[in-house]
Amino acid sequence: DANCAALAEAWFGAGKFVKHFLYITVSTGIGGGIIIDKKVYRGAIGSAGEFGHMIIDLNGPLCACGNYGHLESLASGTALKNKTGLDAISAHLAAHQGDKKAQKAIKEMAHYLAIGFANLTNIFNPELIVVGGGLSNMWEHLVLPAKKEFKQLALTLPARSVKIVRAKLKSDAGMLGAAALCL
Repeated sequence: DANCAALAEAWFGAGKFVKHFLYITVSTGIGGGIIIDKKVYRGAIGSAGEFGHMIIDLNGPLCACGNYGHLESLASGTALKNKTGLDAISAHLAAHQGDKKAQKAIKEMAHYLAIGFANLTNIFNPELIVVGGGLSNMWEHLVLPAKKEFKQLALTLPARSVKIVRAKLKSDAGMLGAAALCL
């Protein structure tokens, strides 16, 4: 659960020295967690942080939820598989080996992720955006290009002040966050 991972990063990981940040997990799907004053913000009915369902392109592909053009349908592992026919690890390897289709798909995903980062930065003005999930392992080819492009898309002052960093806790984040809920 992204909220547990966000809480773990707040207490033990990349977010432990800031009060307000966003956690985004980029994996098979895309999820997130909002940390305000070191606490998870859940929203009125508990659905806050569904970053993957942010509309990026109304004419984009169908999302699993039934709507179109969500970040998840454009920049997740599922999106990568839909574009290339390969799982994320195989697509990343293929891109490394010069496969043009895989390279193009990852470049497009980075563009959509940049739009997502810009939207989140403009709306929340976080100190930090922590990126986790399996596709964060494609940092140099997916997240770094998104990070660079997002600076051109977001409002100038918030874009200058936010840092986008890799999650520190990796696969232990959810478990540590669940434990932190009990403290």
